[in-house]
Amino acid sequence: MLLGMDKSGKKPSKKVREGGRMLAFVKYFVLIVMVVVIIFPLFFVFMSSVKSDDEIFLNPFGWPENPLFDNYKIVMVDMQMWRYMLNSFYYGFASVAVILLCAVTAGYAIARMRWKLSGAALGLLMTGMLIPMHAVILPLYLSVRRIGVKSPWIVLVLIFAAFGLPKSVFIMVNFLKGIPKSIEEAAVIDGAGLFKIITTIIIPLLAPAISVCAIFDFLTVWNDLLISLIFINDRNQRTLQLGIMMFKGDYTTNYDSLMTAVCCAVIPTIILYIFFQKKIVSGLTSGAVKG
Repeated sequence: MLLGMDKSGKKPSKKVREGGRMLAFVKYFVLIVMVVVIIFPLFFVFMSSVKSDDEIFLNPFGWPENPLFDNYKIVMVDMQMWRYMLNSFYYGFASVAVILLCAVTAGYAIARMRWKLSGAALGLLMTGMLIPMHAVILPLYLSVRRIGVKSPWIVLVLIFAAFGLPKSVFIMVNFLKGIPKSIEEAAVIDGAGLFKIITTIIIPLLAPAISVCAIFDFLTVWNDLLISLIFINDRNQRTLQLGIMMFKGDYTTNYDSLMTAVCCAVIPTIILYIFFQKKIVSGLTSGAVKG
């Protein structure tokens, strides 16, 4: 087909060409607006993080006259934001480990093993996606007090795992349905047991789905404020979001330190997405079409 011709071999009319240009213009205009809407808040937070409190009010949208990078040292070291960041990393990694361990095994049992209640088990797990966290937070708090577990290191990990498990199991089940059973049958013929099949065959094939679940569940824990606010009383066990709340008082707010702390919370998530964006896209699309 010659350049500039349609399928019938004729050149498109002037009206068609103008319509195509207009459609392309609208598409790129919408994309540019979306990029500005997404990037501008990040730009504003970063610019404000290297300004003084007075300069934020006098020149909120301009470049800082004298960038104060010492704000990061004050926030991270003097105010011990590094400790809260490490706590958030612990809660996130521990919760993700529990979720993935349970999601892979439960997803395999539901998708591959033949038992009568597999559909009912999946439906029961899916009801967990319909219950908002705010609706059960009070009975959950009373239950934890009645049981007597006081350590947030255990309580928060179990709560985050409980709320993240239904979604992860759902993703694993749908992804496993797209993997041919002949691969596992060939492994059984070669003498592989169930544990070896899961660890050497299923888990590598589930890598995109595991990456998606791990990233989404980690970001959920990283951005959580409600559960941490209710179940954490010890200052040394606070999460990053609770640490950010320290900069906002009843009567005054340290906006320079607040913006610096917000920037410290945003940067790891941006880095995480940059390095794993291909895994996220492949994990969300690979299970959409069954092989």
